[in-house]
Amino acid sequence: MENSKIIVQTTINAPTEQVWASYTNPQDIMEWNTASPDWHTPKAENDLRVGGKFSSTMAAKDGSFSFDFWGIYDEIVDNQRIAYTMGDGRKATVDFKSEGNQTVVTTAFDPESENPRDMQQGGWQAILNNFKKYTESLSATPNNNKIYPCLWFDGQAKAAAELYCSIFPNSNVTVDTPMVVNFDLSGQKFMGLNGGPHFKTNASISFYVVCETEEEVLQYWQPLSEGGELMIPLDKYPWSEKYGWLKDRFGVTWQITLDKTAAKGQKIIPALLFTQKSHGRGSEAVDFYTSLFPNSTVTVKVPYEAGENTYATEGMVKFSQFNLNGQSFIIMDAGFPQPYTFNEGISLVVDCDGQDEVDYYWSKFTEGGGQESQCAWLKDKFGVSWQIVPSQLSTLLNDPDREKAGRAMQAMMQMKKIIIADLQKAYDK
Repeated sequence: MENSKIIVQTTINAPTEQVWASYTNPQDIMEWNTASPDWHTPKAENDLRVGGKFSSTMAAKDGSFSFDFWGIYDEIVDNQRIAYTMGDGRKATVDFKSEGNQTVVTTAFDPESENPRDMQQGGWQAILNNFKKYTESLSATPNNNKIYPCLWFDGQAKAAAELYCSIFPNSNVTVDTPMVVNFDLSGQKFMGLNGGPHFKTNASISFYVVCETEEEVLQYWQPLSEGGELMIPLDKYPWSEKYGWLKDRFGVTWQITLDKTAAKGQKIIPALLFTQKSHGRGSEAVDFYTSLFPNSTVTVKVPYEAGENTYATEGMVKFSQFNLNGQSFIIMDAGFPQPYTFNEGISLVVDCDGQDEVDYYWSKFTEGGGQESQCAWLKDKFGVSWQIVPSQLSTLLNDPDREKAGRAMQAMMQMKKIIIADLQKAYDK
């Protein structure tokens, strides 16, 4: 019994996908990987694959002592299990079990011989408790919808929002104006923009709906398909027992899939399909986007194999799922030519906290071939449209004093990148 594994466990109030990201992202590891306030982790590296190495430098804050805790991965099952061999040969496993909106994390490890078992268990449990506290703090902060889609409509934003809210549970309209209708669908924020006939949505950005049962698949499929267009029939496929792709009556496309293992996480996931000039750049895009946002990680990246597809060649991304600031996104390189590509019909809004964040994302997205546009809009080097918007903008534009709000609006219309101080100056005149 003395050599049996030591087990520590905690339950975290966050979905498994977010817990996994916090546990495996080096930047997050440096935040939570400590057993007491007088220690910290100034450096962490993580090559998350079988045979890959992880390493964390654990150090006393007074500089008196430090050591590297490292190991080699023996098994990786995304969002479910990690098994590794420590540098001294001992084995450990970490299991992630989804229970609704909670995740149970269980670590089992071989004890070492220098310290008592209860001391080792206490130390590992303290680190796990700190991990719980850190991860739940991410869930508690208002960053779950830092990035959200904007759908361009020609006068139909309110009708579309009402339809979607009638279909998805826990949904409601949050802003209702003649130009902008914001709404939440099962935890995912959307903006509906009545922008006129200039742009139309297309399938280059669709919305992947993850379902737990076949009944739930039909719950979304039937009303969304009414008056719409079938793209891929609802049927059984190698990647799902029940899957289909449709365009609804407003031109927005939805991929609806049965996936019991992922159904407890994010319900609606924006999915980007790389076609035409952006085709073949999916892997580059995944790496680029995850490098920009904090708390970001790649959870799945499946490449096309040699000879699998004559249009999408070996190494292109067949399917990749990744997190940006805790939110899930999907990227795929198209498997055959498509008549559409990215446009302003669907853009991605980044909600920024102050001018520094606006400057950072504007600079990063426009470098390397990106293009500036008007009123906070831009295109990145892949052709994807983004809106880099300070949170202060909504406050100014929605002020009950319509004269002040109008001055802020007029100032914004003259800008490319939003300058908060200039907006405020126009508002305060």
